[in-house]
Amino acid sequence: MADSIALEMGLGDDYGMDLWNIELLDTRFAPAAVADIASSDVLVVALRGTAGFSMDLKLAVRRWLLLSKNKFAALIVVFENNDEPAAQEARAFIEMAAHSAGKEFFCQAAEDSSGGLDEVHEFLWVL
Repeated sequence: MADSIALEMGLGDDYGMDLWNIELLDTRFAPAAVADIASSDVLVVALRGTAGFSMDLKLAVRRWLLLSKNKFAALIVVFENNDEPAAQEARAFIEMAAHSAGKEFFCQAAEDSSGGLDEVHEFLWVL
């Protein structure tokens, strides 16, 4: 996924990528994770099952939205099983936060992303 995004943004092979487990936002690693999030041009958040946005993740995303307000940046949120109440609450949060930061918000159901399983995926785009 990162290579496709970098290609679309015209970055070629000249990009860095850091991966963080969102559960680390509640630990001593939070300052490093938040610093990486704040300096990112592209932020991808993947939520599974009943996982939702913790208060720490909401704060980090809001900060990122404000810092990226006047530059080209993208937030991509991927939900597995978008019928879950946690995903619905997270979707509402992202839409409200995006609009308050003056960003465009798009929702897209993944086409046959389940690989034959009963899981459904949905993508949220904030540009």
